[in-house]
Amino acid sequence: MIFMTETSARKKILFILPRLYPGGAERVLITLMNNISREKFDVNFVSLSGEGTIRHWVESDIKIHSLNKKTHLGGIWGLYKIIKKLKPDTIMSTMIQTNAALLLLKPFFKKMRFIVRESSLPSALIRKKGIKGFISKCIYRYLYPKADLVICPAEIITQQFHTILKMDTTRHRTLYNPVDENRLHSTISDFNFDIEKRRQTIEFICVGRLDNEKGYDRLIEALINFRAPEGYDWRLHIVGKGREIKNLGDLIRQNDLSSHVHLVGHQNTPWPLMAEADCLLLPSRSEGMPNVVLEALACGIPAIGHRDAGGVTEIADKAKPGCIRIAQDMPGFIALMNDVRPRIPTLPIVSSLPEDFKLKAVIARFESFL
Repeated sequence: MIFMTETSARKKILFILPRLYPGGAERVLITLMNNISREKFDVNFVSLSGEGTIRHWVESDIKIHSLNKKTHLGGIWGLYKIIKKLKPDTIMSTMIQTNAALLLLKPFFKKMRFIVRESSLPSALIRKKGIKGFISKCIYRYLYPKADLVICPAEIITQQFHTILKMDTTRHRTLYNPVDENRLHSTISDFNFDIEKRRQTIEFICVGRLDNEKGYDRLIEALINFRAPEGYDWRLHIVGKGREIKNLGDLIRQNDLSSHVHLVGHQNTPWPLMAEADCLLLPSRSEGMPNVVLEALACGIPAIGHRDAGGVTEIADKAKPGCIRIAQDMPGFIALMNDVRPRIPTLPIVSSLPEDFKLKAVIARFESFL
């Protein structure tokens, strides 16, 4: 009879990220690897670019391997050596360029399972101008079919692989983004506002990087037509940083919205601000599965989303009536904002997150893939 040690009985899983800086894809992958069973899995992690500001997100029992490479191509040889040394049973990465680098190595490790996670709408990447769109299409068509499993956080992403790229999607699986409600709620210990002023002010919030695809520019321009109901003031806090910050600041000033719209910069824990708000706004031009909407529901506030924002419609289908409302265009978006009224937030937070997105349910499904 052969007795297996605790280590040999567990499956060794290697997770890969391009960098350790805050973003939706990074948060999802780290949440997955932090929460899978240590009795079943031996977890290892590789960061291609080395250290970063979210290193502390990774649980202390997970060994971090840093390659300190500035490009994905530069990291391939280092990644090859790490895989050869660790000999994992399964390797998982996320984000298209990292997925491509990983799948280029698959012919050298035929006995290992390669899982890639695609968080973006393929249409958003392949329509990019110039070489970027062409390369994205090539990666999808010629490298993704080599994966043993392709995980997508929204059904619409898998649908686009089939309808737009004409790809076989039998190896694609939907895995919703997990939300760690306990972690979110642990950051919200108190509220700091003037109750009388709060009763008279409608508080909106946006959270996400300041890029064109997030649609903050079209929201700011549409807000020229927004008038709060009689007797109320209104404010919008936009949480995040990015290359559009100057453009958005200029739009706010040009449209005379400086007293209402505020760019508050990046917040490592935006959930206290979110829980104090009356409604989350998602005017995105493109989204896969918007984490920020899930986190808003976990913080107990509703959301207004634009139909362009991909997976937000799937969340709306699973959420309680009224939690998420979808606008077909920006005039409709502004009309939905007119229905929002102030509320006085209280503790403890009452989550309205649908069960399918709760941490326990997502981790159980993910472990079944592994």
